[in-house]
Amino acid sequence: MKKLFYLFLVFLFVFMSNQILAFSVIPKPVVPLGIKGYVDELTNGTILGWACDHSKMQSIDVHIYAQNEAGNRKFIDSTTANLSNELDIINRCSSGASATHRFTYTFSDQQKKKFAGQRIIVFGISLDGIDNHNKELTKSGAFSLPNFPGNLLLSQLSLDENGNINIPIDTVVTLDSVQRDNSYITVNGLLKCPDQGKITISTRGIIVKGSQAELLCGEKEAPFNGQLTLKLTGEPDDVHNAKRGIMITDNATLNLHTPASDVAKRTRLSSSVDVGDQRITLLGNMPGWNVGDKIVIATTSFSVHENEERVISEISFNQSETTVLLDEPLAYYHHGETESFTNDKDLSWTLDQRAHVINLKRNIIIEGPDDSDWRDDGFGAHVMLMSGAKGFLQGVQFKRVGQQGILGRYPFHWHYIGNAKGQYVKDSVVMNSKNRCYTIHGTNEATLDNNACYDHEGHGYFLEDGNETKNVITNNIGILSRRPPVGKHLLFSDIDRGIVDSDPNQMNFGIGPKRAVGPSTFWITHPTNIIENNVSVASEGTGFWMSFAVEAECRENTDCHEKVYPLSSPTLTFSNNQASTNKVGITWDGGIDLNRPISNPRNPGNDFALRQSYYEGDPQPKNLVAYKSANTAVYYRGAPTTFHHSILADSVWNFFVAYNQGLKDSLIVGRSNNNDPADDSNPLNFHSPIGVLLYDGPFHLTNTHFANFDESQVFSTSQEDITSQAMYLIGGAEKFTNIVNDVTFNPEPIIKMNMDIQTRFTLNDAWGDIATTTLRDVGKSLDSYAFWDDRNLFKPNVPINNLAEDCITALNSVETIRCNHGAGTMQIRSWYGFPAEKADFSLKRIEDDSDSHVEYKPNHSSERLYKFPVITQRDNIHYEFELHDIDDFTGLSLGFSLVFDAENNHDISPIIFIPDTFPHCAVSTMHIIGMQEVSHHELVSGKPLNAFARLPNGIAMRMNGSPAFKKIPIDILLNIGKSIPFVSGFLSQVNEMQFKGETARNFVGFACNRPIFGVQFPGVSVSWSSFIK
Repeated sequence: MKKLFYLFLVFLFVFMSNQILAFSVIPKPVVPLGIKGYVDELTNGTILGWACDHSKMQSIDVHIYAQNEAGNRKFIDSTTANLSNELDIINRCSSGASATHRFTYTFSDQQKKKFAGQRIIVFGISLDGIDNHNKELTKSGAFSLPNFPGNLLLSQLSLDENGNINIPIDTVVTLDSVQRDNSYITVNGLLKCPDQGKITISTRGIIVKGSQAELLCGEKEAPFNGQLTLKLTGEPDDVHNAKRGIMITDNATLNLHTPASDVAKRTRLSSSVDVGDQRITLLGNMPGWNVGDKIVIATTSFSVHENEERVISEISFNQSETTVLLDEPLAYYHHGETESFTNDKDLSWTLDQRAHVINLKRNIIIEGPDDSDWRDDGFGAHVMLMSGAKGFLQGVQFKRVGQQGILGRYPFHWHYIGNAKGQYVKDSVVMNSKNRCYTIHGTNEATLDNNACYDHEGHGYFLEDGNETKNVITNNIGILSRRPPVGKHLLFSDIDRGIVDSDPNQMNFGIGPKRAVGPSTFWITHPTNIIENNVSVASEGTGFWMSFAVEAECRENTDCHEKVYPLSSPTLTFSNNQASTNKVGITWDGGIDLNRPISNPRNPGNDFALRQSYYEGDPQPKNLVAYKSANTAVYYRGAPTTFHHSILADSVWNFFVAYNQGLKDSLIVGRSNNNDPADDSNPLNFHSPIGVLLYDGPFHLTNTHFANFDESQVFSTSQEDITSQAMYLIGGAEKFTNIVNDVTFNPEPIIKMNMDIQTRFTLNDAWGDIATTTLRDVGKSLDSYAFWDDRNLFKPNVPINNLAEDCITALNSVETIRCNHGAGTMQIRSWYGFPAEKADFSLKRIEDDSDSHVEYKPNHSSERLYKFPVITQRDNIHYEFELHDIDDFTGLSLGFSLVFDAENNHDISPIIFIPDTFPHCAVSTMHIIGMQEVSHHELVSGKPLNAFARLPNGIAMRMNGSPAFKKIPIDILLNIGKSIPFVSGFLSQVNEMQFKGETARNFVGFACNRPIFGVQFPGVSVSWSSFIK
């Protein structure tokens, strides 16, 4: 029984085992997938091998790299492994009988020179497009390119008969430390750095010439890990183009790279430091900063001369800050705090005035010697690329550079390159330059990124001709922009102090120090560029100067054709830029006038006077920051645009615009917590800070917050009233009604609005007609309103404006009333169509149901006096307008016109009565154009709206409203005045392009004893007066 029992157990075990095996999956052997391949050989400059993506029929790409002794790899090229192969490779790839997986690649002579002696690395590229699936092939790195014949050290080269060094084509020379102060180096082959080491070269100059020529010290993928100093010692009297310079020409290449990780980035103070402090704390962990590095702590006051150079003696890091011990105590206070602001509209802003700090250390240095030529004449080193040259620079220091007063000799200069797409200068620094910083000249699509410029003369980041477009200028900083000595300037704008000359043939016509002052840290002459995230600190002139000419010539070897038109071209990007400690922060005005050349022996035929320039594009500026501007933080003259999310602070004038511009979701700070009342360099201790200027108009303020404007009167040490004022009236060629909506204040300032023309701007002022200023408070946020109170039109409190039943005194204001009627402006223009400046006129405002009247008689000696204000939307008021003595220069003796600028299109002017007192003929007999004649009864009834009636002693008229905001450029007006015979009473045909996009305005013209003819151009028939705007 036992035996049977055991047999049963064995049977049961075998049965159950078979059942389990029957239902189990037996795993197959795993075949590894992915990239497979092999490098067979590298012979006579050709590499052979195979590569595949396992189990896939398609051929794959292979990428080929060179690896130097330091282990850095540089991408060379790619090819496709699609050549026929043997059966063994098909089996290894499991890819099918028709698959092709072999590759071959032959290196060019240039590549064999460039990568001589370096190992060749080959990667197979996965078909799934995932980078980490790519794989290095077997035997990759086992082969190297041979050392190129003639691979010599620079010190081994012999001098030619002129004592110079020549590197011919097909020759590779490696830099080693050598002093050749009496020699120039000409490179037609390859002059390169070793992979590492400390090298100093001293030579009079270097010229790299030809398509196979290159000066190479590291590339983007394989940067130089050593230290290189190129000292350029040529003298002014040398008869060589490369004296004290590096010239890259005729399609040659300049490649200079240090590792991006080694480049010290700029930062800011994380806390304030005072006079005598020696330890500073910086924002962020700065691993590229080391003991012995020279740094600059930028000024945070109004003085451009409080930037301080120091050397790091000790340094320590934590996760969020870096602490530095300086070699010497600081001589000035540097701000290191931020201020936060909010309004009741859920908007918030942070004003950041913390000092910028830059590290000047770079491992590749191009410098001039500190000799008498430098100290006495500003003769420094320079780098110039031209004639198809290519430049790729990262982490380079340019020291004692720029040749003062010499055209084209700038620290770094792209010269007539044309399309430079892919070329760049990054992470570099120019220090101590006598002639600009980085110049883009006749060149498009170049990149300047994350560079610094410290202590330079003339414009810094410089677009030279105005034809440079699509360049990328981002994340750069400039500290301390100085004027060159007069007589050593290349452009008048380099030294322009904004002194206005009223003669249009002189150098500065109608711009003035509040609008633009030279030099600029960023000189932008064409709007079609990307200008973003840049910083200007401590300019003796302007931070960012958009100087757009009407047109600019194209040059040879550039991308543009015929001419370009900067003033009417679109803006690519202008955003997130910051300007501080300057005269003017950011400006759009002051283009060069090609019709008015200036005699400048240092730049013959290429220096021009400045002129008012009305930019016709829309820059759409966003996130601009401007503070510590001694004159103006932001000025803009041009077509309608809106400044979004701007922060303006601590400036004498903060926001100053002409015509139809807006400020939205923005902050204006009267006095921040970074103001020293004892600082003599601070203009806010002697002048009233102004938030927004009431100029031509109409500006639009929407969700704008005014912070830290004075709650009570403030006086200077000399007892001058310097109380800050949110809005302030100045004169203007035009006067359109400004609009504000949802503005907020904290604290409530003592002066929100100053329209005082009796004391600050008397009627004898140059702008004798500023009583025409108006502002409409749409959101009723400027004053305390009862719910039924609709008096939201703000005007200067002068008798001609003040209608007792309509107006009350505005709170928190100076000589300002607010009223509940409409407003308009009448302009007096001469027969020639120009404003009749110094017009001798008088005006009476007459209430029909009263015997009272108000007289308005400005002093006609004012230079700009040709406007008068009128009240609209009141049928019981009319005006009597009378012209007196006529100055023949104005053309008024021939006739005149009136232009009505209304607040709204549907507004109707009051009746204007013009008596028969015109000195040269009776008004009642004048020829009148621009409106139809009706009876006096029809005129009073208001229908039709644009009409006049003849009366026994004059005429009466009323006009439609027509707000318009554009201006014809001054040079066009002047040209018309010279070329068209106004005195004969008509205009000849005018080219339509001269008036493209201009808005006509309602006018009426009066002429003595002669008809007035219109002017015709295609599709449009209008009177000549309507052109003048």
